[in-house]
Amino acid sequence: MMGELALPTWIEFHDSTLSALDHTTDLRLVLDAYVLRWDLVGDDWIGTGWMQPIRILITNARGPSSVTLLPLDIANGRLQVGTVTHLNLAPLPLNESETIKLWIQLANADALDIVGDSVQIDALGEARFVEDLPADLRPDLKLGG
Repeated sequence: MMGELALPTWIEFHDSTLSALDHTTDLRLVLDAYVLRWDLVGDDWIGTGWMQPIRILITNARGPSSVTLLPLDIANGRLQVGTVTHLNLAPLPLNESETIKLWIQLANADALDIVGDSVQIDALGEARFVEDLPADLRPDLKLGG
């Protein structure tokens, strides 16, 4: 739509739930993820929060990834892609073929600490609206040249 600009959509780890985990050579995680979306409408950023099933695929995953019982709430997380680190957030979608490090702290004190060769993050299903976000959380971006 003309006049509207969308920022990347982000997964927020600490408001998400780890629903499934499968680790062979690759690691597949399924989250019921809290997703932040900001749209520029006119001169205002309008933010909304959603819950959405998300898949994270890490190729050639190395590191501890055992979890006793799922689902588990996520307390915190960090994703490093190459030299860029995302604290408690991850872009959605994401497809990067650089060395990645994923650390997720679960509410029961278990942690995933994974290194891999690439990461792919995709939505698996429809998003469910949760809330409008307060204006003080909007991103601080300058648009234009």
